[in-house]
Amino acid sequence: PFGVVPGWPALGLARLRMCAAIFLDQMSRNIVAVRGEGALDDAAGFRARCDAAALVLAMSLVVDVSGPAMGKQLLALGSPAELCFLSLVLRHSRKPKFIQISGHLLRSVVAELDSSSAGL
Repeated sequence: PFGVVPGWPALGLARLRMCAAIFLDQMSRNIVAVRGEGALDDAAGFRARCDAAALVLAMSLVVDVSGPAMGKQLLALGSPAELCFLSLVLRHSRKPKFIQISGHLLRSVVAELDSSSAGL
């Protein structure tokens, strides 16, 4: 059922988890992009730790909505732009399974937006 997975944080915190995942994913890249690789003593390690935490948070959202093909539930958590950034969290893992989930997530959101705008 929606939001009832043992061990995952409560669904009420889903939006916060989404924002935290996006922040961690983007912040680690932005620091290096703006300040250069030498800005952090261990830029690669810092990015890896941020990516690992962001990936867990992103996947907790996918689990909460019962999978990446649940566009309506995903759109209840965030805007289309936020969900695009959430998909980046998954793609930045560079792991085929997470990249595949990212694609399903985006296609699901587009399909839901198409179906909801068709009635206008």
